[in-house]
Amino acid sequence: MTVSKDSFNVIEIIARGPWFKNLPASAHEELAKGAKLELLKSNDYVFGVGQRTDSIFCILTGWVRASVNSADGDEFALTDLQTESWAGEASLFNDKPRVIDLHVKKDAWVLKIHRSVVNRLGEQYPLMYRDVAAYQVERARGVYELLAGMLLYPLKSRLAGRLLSMADETGQVVSEGVQIPQRMSQSDLARLCMGSRQRVNKILREWQNQSLVVMCDDRYVITSIERLAEEIELSER
Repeated sequence: MTVSKDSFNVIEIIARGPWFKNLPASAHEELAKGAKLELLKSNDYVFGVGQRTDSIFCILTGWVRASVNSADGDEFALTDLQTESWAGEASLFNDKPRVIDLHVKKDAWVLKIHRSVVNRLGEQYPLMYRDVAAYQVERARGVYELLAGMLLYPLKSRLAGRLLSMADETGQVVSEGVQIPQRMSQSDLARLCMGSRQRVNKILREWQNQSLVVMCDDRYVITSIERLAEEIELSER
């Protein structure tokens, strides 16, 4: 199925957004008037480290990864943004350069609204900023939990946690279990959990032998969410 600009009901997408759900319909219409839709290709960036942005963004389709990168090119993936994830709220408050990359891993339609439109409505409806803050708090909590896991937990726990998180956010129920829709290499998974590809490969082979995590149509399928969660507990003992 071909996706085009006409495939999206922008007003409904905005009305469902966590920052705008408590605004009146007239505000949703005003935001929609100021919205633009862009198709970004694989390896494009919604924005990059050091870039100054003046808009907020909503990921509508595709695969976009939030990450930080070292000067040597090493990547630490924070999260993969799911459908109708919003980003770029920092631009509502300051002009400082961005400190993370939003890297398009698979062609993505992105909705973009200039901050002048958003802040004008925020002046009329200050409640909006409360909802933005609540969203930031929840996102920060996820980052803190991720950092704690990366620093304190063994690789098997980190890998299981990443797979479970992706299954929860974007997983699709199939006959074999829960499929993660993104096609990811072992190197991708290694970057997600800060491990070597060789060690990740060894863990995945172990799980495949147990029929716990299997490959179907070049995608990972978790056959039992409960059993994979137990892997976190077992590897922490």
